[in-house]
Amino acid sequence: MTSRTASKSVAIADGPKYREQRPAALEEERSETHSAWMTTEQDAESLKSWPSPSGEEVDAFDVVELSCSTTHCFARTAGGHIYGWGSNSYGELGFADDSQSYFWVPKELMIPGKNIKQVCCGQEFTLAITFTGEIWSWGKGSEGQLGLGHCRDEGQPCRIGLENVLSCAAGEQHSAAIAESTDGRVLYTWGMADSGMLGLGGFITCGPCSMPTQVEFDFGKNMYPTTVRCGPSHTGVICNSTAVVKTRREAEEDNALYTFGNGWYGRLGLGDTKSQFHPMRVKLPKSLRDVSLGTDHTAAITWAHELYAWGKASLLGEVQHVLNPKKFSIEGSSEFRNVVCGGNETFVIDQQGRLFAWGANQCGQLGIGQQAGSFVQTASHVKPIHDPVASVVSGDTFTIARLVNGDVLAWGSQSCGRLGLVEVKEERICWDPSLVVATWSTAAAVSAKKTGRKNRKSMGSVRTDTTDAEEVPQAKQTAGKDKTANVVSFVMLQTVLQQESNDHSSAELKRYAEQLEQTAKEIVWDIQKLKKEEEPLLKLEAQLSDSLKMNLRWFRGLVVPDASTTLLDARLPHHLATYARMCWILQQQTTYLTQLSQYLHGFEADIFLETVDALFGDVNDERQLHLFNSLQTRMIAKEAENAGGSPEKFMDKRDSIGFMVFSRRFLRQAFAKDVLWPFLGSKDSILELVGSISSSANSTGFCLSYADFKEKLGADGRGKDEVELNNLYSGSLKAFRDFLTGGFLDIIRKIQLPRSMQLALRQVALASQRWKDSSLLADIEKEQRPYQPALRLFCYGIIEPIMRDGAQYAVPANFLKKSAADYKPDDPQIASNFDCIADFLDKMLSNTIDPKEKALISAARLIKEELLAYVRRQSEVEDTTGPDILGATLQSHYSREKSFVTMSQAHIMKLSNLLLEWSNKLRIKEHDQLDACVKSIPEWNKETITISERYEVRLNFEINTRFMITEEEIRLCKQSMCPLPEWACSANASHRLVYIEEEATGNDQGAFFESLFQRLGPLESKNFATLRLELMERRQQLASGGSDEEGYLQMINDLDTAVQQITELMDVGAEPRQLLDLLVERVRVRQRQFRYLEMTDSHLKSILERQGEYKKDLKLQMTELKDAVDFSLSMKLPQTLQQACHDFGVTSSFQIIQKKMEFVPTLMATKDMAEIGCSYIPMATYPVAKLKKMKVLVEVCPPHNALQKMMEITFKKLDAQAVEITVSVAQGSNKNVIKKITLEPAKLKQLRAAKNDEIAEFGIPGEAPFMTCNASNFVSLLTKIEKGKS
Repeated sequence: MTSRTASKSVAIADGPKYREQRPAALEEERSETHSAWMTTEQDAESLKSWPSPSGEEVDAFDVVELSCSTTHCFARTAGGHIYGWGSNSYGELGFADDSQSYFWVPKELMIPGKNIKQVCCGQEFTLAITFTGEIWSWGKGSEGQLGLGHCRDEGQPCRIGLENVLSCAAGEQHSAAIAESTDGRVLYTWGMADSGMLGLGGFITCGPCSMPTQVEFDFGKNMYPTTVRCGPSHTGVICNSTAVVKTRREAEEDNALYTFGNGWYGRLGLGDTKSQFHPMRVKLPKSLRDVSLGTDHTAAITWAHELYAWGKASLLGEVQHVLNPKKFSIEGSSEFRNVVCGGNETFVIDQQGRLFAWGANQCGQLGIGQQAGSFVQTASHVKPIHDPVASVVSGDTFTIARLVNGDVLAWGSQSCGRLGLVEVKEERICWDPSLVVATWSTAAAVSAKKTGRKNRKSMGSVRTDTTDAEEVPQAKQTAGKDKTANVVSFVMLQTVLQQESNDHSSAELKRYAEQLEQTAKEIVWDIQKLKKEEEPLLKLEAQLSDSLKMNLRWFRGLVVPDASTTLLDARLPHHLATYARMCWILQQQTTYLTQLSQYLHGFEADIFLETVDALFGDVNDERQLHLFNSLQTRMIAKEAENAGGSPEKFMDKRDSIGFMVFSRRFLRQAFAKDVLWPFLGSKDSILELVGSISSSANSTGFCLSYADFKEKLGADGRGKDEVELNNLYSGSLKAFRDFLTGGFLDIIRKIQLPRSMQLALRQVALASQRWKDSSLLADIEKEQRPYQPALRLFCYGIIEPIMRDGAQYAVPANFLKKSAADYKPDDPQIASNFDCIADFLDKMLSNTIDPKEKALISAARLIKEELLAYVRRQSEVEDTTGPDILGATLQSHYSREKSFVTMSQAHIMKLSNLLLEWSNKLRIKEHDQLDACVKSIPEWNKETITISERYEVRLNFEINTRFMITEEEIRLCKQSMCPLPEWACSANASHRLVYIEEEATGNDQGAFFESLFQRLGPLESKNFATLRLELMERRQQLASGGSDEEGYLQMINDLDTAVQQITELMDVGAEPRQLLDLLVERVRVRQRQFRYLEMTDSHLKSILERQGEYKKDLKLQMTELKDAVDFSLSMKLPQTLQQACHDFGVTSSFQIIQKKMEFVPTLMATKDMAEIGCSYIPMATYPVAKLKKMKVLVEVCPPHNALQKMMEITFKKLDAQAVEITVSVAQGSNKNVIKKITLEPAKLKQLRAAKNDEIAEFGIPGEAPFMTCNASNFVSLLTKIEKGKS
């Protein structure tokens, strides 16, 4: 069996051989300076300048330029390849070796060794410029438009005798090019010279000019052409005084437009309708960015993004022909990126990437549908295109557009195959934008490119074996773009499968996951070792704590705060540990709150909202932030499921807990800068805009009805007749409409929502896909319907509360303190206008605007479209919550910073009651731990809760963010995607922390067809019937040819199986779309899995870096804590500080305390006292450890574990038959007394009467016991001391 790759390589190698036709003399010298400015790579510039959410680079196989005439089209990729389709009657497609007249799908045209940087279609001929500055032409040449020195047609590319060509243009029968010379840039024209369209002066006014001829400009100073455009009968050139334009600023400063040719209808913009035979300057108020020439009109875009046009009146919506440039505007858009003039139609792209069109529509070339009529006077939004448009070209009766996402769409007349559609329509006209077959990235093209470019790291020449190969600007091949979008044919599916990275294969994904799983487990093992590694540190901390407590006695006036309170319910302290555990479970295992949110209403919902605030309130804590995102995502999914077939119930502002959580969270101070400031800030905000309108002397305020208007007008309306009032009302409506479609939308578009908000909108849109076909959303275009609930969430959850209660949010706490000069939201007029905005949005979303209010309905339609587009853009964010939670949870173990949840006493009581009430609904497994917690806590009665509410006692519950240190069995809960102890997981848990679903094994139809389509050459079939026949033919070809190649028999068997399965699919009425969707979803699953693993990998690497830093920090902390403990015991300042005190003549408080500590009397042993002749007082000192060994001392309370090694207890017999016990801490020569206890005779009597092993407590009266002893052993020790036998 012949290899598919090899066969395609041969096919390309055997392509037509093109000839170079050189003129008699070529310039021998080339300019060393080549202008890179505006070489009509404006499509590529548009793509790069568009703010892509993912920040991807242009793919080498992505289309970056389109060009078309009335019958044929070309597309150019970033790698310099060109693809043509449509009519080839005059050889305009360059396929001289092919007898076809029409090419219905794009086919690559190759000029051996050449890569193309610009392609330009004229009427039945084509021009192309290579990256080395050569210009080639082919097609119809009857008027010399090919520039080859003759007037013949050429069926294949031939080289024109110009070098260092920067850009070119093609008209109906003439051509132009800008080339670099030693004197700067020069303009050449050739072809039909009628009406002066070549600009060669009065001596060449008609007939063909078959050789490029330089155009002379009558400039008062040096001017150089930078851009040239050709219309059917006139030419436009943008010139600049800078010889080599390198920056945009240089172009902005003095770009000037010159036109020449036929002047009918004023298309030259020179103030009359005369023809001009040499370049004449057009008077424009602004410097031009680009210009477009149609049959009877011309339009231009300035660097200020303004639109100017002139020419035939009917094409511009004017009564009389426009002889001079006139500024035009489009309702709902004020800044424009690109303009294209066709024969009788005009297209404009604004800064948001929206496409507007007007003019002739008899062939559907405007893309706005048949219902719009055959001619459209005003600009209409081409709504079927939902993604931003990068560029557009017009072929008079059809149109082609390139989207920012890389897709190419076409619509209009499909005669001659000029639309290049995936599926040829039965009718001649295609009214809706449809996908052009992307053969530039099909399996065949990719296969050929791979064969010829195996060893290249970036896109280079077309043929690696060509000595004349050219360097092409690097265009990185990226995997970031979604190649699975809009897969509507088998060949496109093969493209996706062919381009899929090897890293996305199931085997590679499994291997990758195994590697990451091993890394994650090693991190967990390291975490579990931290307990032992941190033990010395904990001991030092305890020593320091005990020592500091002892040293408090040296600081006069220092009072230890009393943490006890009589306001706390006496039963509550016994359950605080259980409450802390409950809070941890609710925070880390978000499944419980997700379940609970489905059942709550009224005051119970308030408890839930306060709980979410408390558990996830710290937005600076990455772990809490990602856990909240998980909770929010799961709540939205549950609410969508519960809404059933009623999209209006989903995220309803009255009943939805998810809605309440969203609105409450994102109107908090933490998000003030992103959310509140654009609405209520002092500058560039809606408040400022509304304030300036409200303060206007002639402003009557915003209103939505005539009755509302008259009410607001009040006394000012008396004495005015109805006509005058109606006029005022119309003016008020117009002002409101202008505000909404102008400043309001401009501010909204600039708002970049926080990522958590974007994730919420994304999840709402995804969950709403189920209602895409709902009749309840029939007023919205199908593709936009999933974003309607997300728009409701944004408007009702964010905009409406701010508009209704602006004064509540414009407060210093939100950094919105208002000065006397600022507009204030509680100003009556501003507040009224804010309410009107909120009312309008409410009516817009509910479709309840009065049908009589045409202006408001028009505004609502436009605003809704814009807001839906805004919400769609904001929701195009990647959800990485799973890897984020895993990363944040693991990383939190390498920080000793404590995390707390704060709740009031009353709230924690209400919460436990609520959980107890719904406990039967919340269990996620047998022996559920949350269930055990809430059932071990008493149910609090209303009276107790009411009393607690009066005092508002706040309780801090420490959350164990380092639970893996003590928990041995860690699992990944599949429900919440959180790593948890086994006891906290749901029943559906994985032993693997890095978890991806494995593909189904066995007889899997998706896997079978995917494997088969990858091995087959490009398929041409569009339905199951033709696909079955095509597979049968290929099977027959293989069987008849015979082969010893490995896999030959397997392929025959697989083709037999495929034919059988397709027959079965046809029998059950299945559609190809279903099989395509199945296979595409498999690819998407692998893409998501790879991205999940990539993000997990990134997090694990960060954790490993943090791991090393933490170990270093531990050593540093140990050293610092040792120094701190030493200082706390001696209070001796470091030498540097002592010297500083001495130098400045001051005595530090620590120095004073140190001296006092030196004079504290130390206790002496009995034998030492006898030696110096002192009277004998029975006394003995023992270390605590020895007393415990002697079974005298049971415990010191509190334990003081860290100090017990240095602790000593002295027993001293007093004269009054009492005993004094002194507890001290010794270090070196220093000994500090921490406690003195006196045992009175009565106490000693009780001890002597005590039974064996009875425990006695010793302490100061009024305080808790300090130590406990074995009574009989203690008495025995005292007896030994009295006899001097200690």
